[in-house]
Amino acid sequence: MFDAPTYHTLDLGTEYEKIQLKNLIQEMVDPMADSNTGCKRYVLDPRDAMFLYDWLRDQKLHIIEAWANVNSPGSRNELHQHEKVQYTGVYFLTAPENCGSLVLKNPANVANQCHPDAPNVQDIVVEPVEGGMIVFPGWVPHEVWINNSTEDRISIAFNLGIVQDEL
Repeated sequence: MFDAPTYHTLDLGTEYEKIQLKNLIQEMVDPMADSNTGCKRYVLDPRDAMFLYDWLRDQKLHIIEAWANVNSPGSRNELHQHEKVQYTGVYFLTAPENCGSLVLKNPANVANQCHPDAPNVQDIVVEPVEGGMIVFPGWVPHEVWINNSTEDRISIAFNLGIVQDEL
């Protein structure tokens, strides 16, 4: 594995908060992007997910921007990175079985040209868990594999900055 600091947690938000957020996202009609991979992205005001915003603030992180990803069956997210931010993260609002893993690519092997058993070139594969969240450095290339379930996978993605303590 490569040395990318990540933070993973489970069960943020109450069931009521999750249902409210899911309903809000499902009512959105104008995606900001609908790429050839089938993922629809919607601008999200962090205040729409206060339980997430509050938890991140308690960790001395602030949301720079946030969006909802709706991955319908057969869709995926292409390999990309967020190089202009310190951290990025994803909260899995819904995560049906076989909905597509989040893959943090080892920068030493982005082109997949290293032998898979070579030391220190393996990727980190994160199986989405409903209510779970992962935060990782924005420079880490990542992708989401194809949603092979029969349901939408809904996640909240966000870019983060570190809150500076006052001197």
